[in-house]
Amino acid sequence: MANKNGKIWFLWLGNYQTSVVDNKEQQLTIKMQYTPANCDLFLTAVCAKCTENERRELWSSLEDIHTHINGPWCIGGDFNIILDPDKNKGDNPYRMHRSFEFSNCMDNCEMVDLGFVGPRFTWCNNWRARKRIWKRLDRVFVNDLWAQLFQINMVKYLARAGSDHRPLLIKCQKEPQAGIKYFKFLDFWAEQPSFMNLVEEIWSIQVPGNPMWRLQQKLKLLSKSLTRWSKAKIGNVFEQVNIWEAKMVNLEEIDTINNTDQSREELNKGQAEYIKWLRMQDAILRQKAQQKWYEEGDSNTKYFHSFIRNRRCRLHLHTIKDHNVSWVQGDENISRVAVHHFKHLFNLQHQFSNHEVLNCIPKYITEEDNDMLNDIPNEDEIRDAVFSMNASSAAGLDEFNGTFYQKCWNIIKYDIVDFVQNYFNGRGMTKFYNHTCLILIPKVDSSTNFSEFRPISLSNFTGKIISKILSRRLNPMLEKIISINQSDFVKDGMITDNV
Repeated sequence: MANKNGKIWFLWLGNYQTSVVDNKEQQLTIKMQYTPANCDLFLTAVCAKCTENERRELWSSLEDIHTHINGPWCIGGDFNIILDPDKNKGDNPYRMHRSFEFSNCMDNCEMVDLGFVGPRFTWCNNWRARKRIWKRLDRVFVNDLWAQLFQINMVKYLARAGSDHRPLLIKCQKEPQAGIKYFKFLDFWAEQPSFMNLVEEIWSIQVPGNPMWRLQQKLKLLSKSLTRWSKAKIGNVFEQVNIWEAKMVNLEEIDTINNTDQSREELNKGQAEYIKWLRMQDAILRQKAQQKWYEEGDSNTKYFHSFIRNRRCRLHLHTIKDHNVSWVQGDENISRVAVHHFKHLFNLQHQFSNHEVLNCIPKYITEEDNDMLNDIPNEDEIRDAVFSMNASSAAGLDEFNGTFYQKCWNIIKYDIVDFVQNYFNGRGMTKFYNHTCLILIPKVDSSTNFSEFRPISLSNFTGKIISKILSRRLNPMLEKIISINQSDFVKDGMITDNV
């Protein structure tokens, strides 16, 4: 199947029912029946023209398609324009205004760039060295319905062979069966009527041992109890939303027909129950999305679902280079490469240093300062540290975030105070507290090896309490120990202060 000027072709293997949705010079859109999901897929192949004016016809046609279809949609091909200056090498400085119409079109069509695996650029003019230009002109976009249908999407840039463009290989599949589900504290639990009673019940259990052991055992007991309690008292929130949505349709219909005080009362009760489950769902999605600018009342379930799916799709590792610079793929193989890389990184041999050079550094910290740093904190200082931290920030391996510690402070405070004071009395933390969860933040688009990821450690909230106390105590001393040339490291200081 080809478009009207013969530049775009669709070919498929198998018995698929297809039909043309739109046939233009710069794009061909088809509808293909996808039997496994009993739905239609919409596929658009693009071969854009070179000038801005000519491409406007393409943007207009894509936006028009968006208004007429409702289903999983994938757009891919040569758009003949880049989206940001980093996707251009060897050419004159790029002016971003050229990309506005392209960017607006994709936003209006509610499309998300799938990213890529492989080389950075998809096109090269193949001229001699001084005039050679590279650009990323070829992309693949999908809408939210496509991301719902295929949870794993990969776009791989292949090697050029005779063309100035790289071929794009797109792989789409459903997410494999989920593995073990671990405990995670959900913020909305703290608002449930029986939550505090459960915490009090667990916290009243007498656990023998030192303060660190007692707190560790109580947190473990509570995590198991909360899991059972959530299944028994709350259940599947997303299923309940669907159930009550269907009930509301039925209650509204009954109220319309009967129009009695009783039917209105039943409708109001149903509406209250429906809103209750909606709020729980909203809280779960908000916590998953980790949107810090979210305001109460800005409920947008569709947005959060889309945000979570797109982030998961964008950050999913399909392939990576190992220490031999060979490509590997598959979760197990990628995991082995990650362990090898970070095991080597964190076990580098210690380089001997001549500590005599420290004698040249003036002594600015007095014995009084040192005593102040080591003082045993009281309950007020510990409480201030707990409540000064962001309650919804990412939790550590025990999965108890700041919301739990702040909401349950009056119940758990004595064990927390004993734990912190025990640490300042010289008792080292056990692995339960100082184990961290290592997450990887990409430094560049489409990272090819683990050196291109920035490792971030997620610590347990208990460890953060101690760090917060120490950082607050250190703060008044920073001006003593930080050079005037390093003003950017002083509170309210700027790197330009010494310019």
